[in-house]
Amino acid sequence: MGKVADLLEHKGEELWFVPPDASLVVAIQVMADQDIGAVAVIADGCLVGILSERDCVRRVMLAGIPPESVKVSEVMTPTVIFARPEFGLKSCLLIMTDNHIRHLPVIDHGKVIGLLTLGDVARALISNSPMTP
Repeated sequence: MGKVADLLEHKGEELWFVPPDASLVVAIQVMADQDIGAVAVIADGCLVGILSERDCVRRVMLAGIPPESVKVSEVMTPTVIFARPEFGLKSCLLIMTDNHIRHLPVIDHGKVIGLLTLGDVARALISNSPMTP
């Protein structure tokens, strides 16, 4: 399992997302219900951002803004770093560590097909390591 496509095949391509005009509370509820740390923000089938728990805490909670009054588009990270299915997992790990991100959407032919976490990539690399018993 050395490529993103292999990891997605193993992990599954289930993707949780919200629209940019959704309430922040709705997005947080999706993350809580699915026990995930980030959701893709998709409009008209296109990735327009990513929203993480970190975004919610730093940009809303610490600023003292009531989350009920905030739309996802106001808090999301609009410039999204992403991977493609043919990328190697080591490359993804480097991308994530160099950019200080924990979630990496996977895009194929303009469509988001999955979302990798730092944990997903690390587990896959460790399980393929020759030092793994």
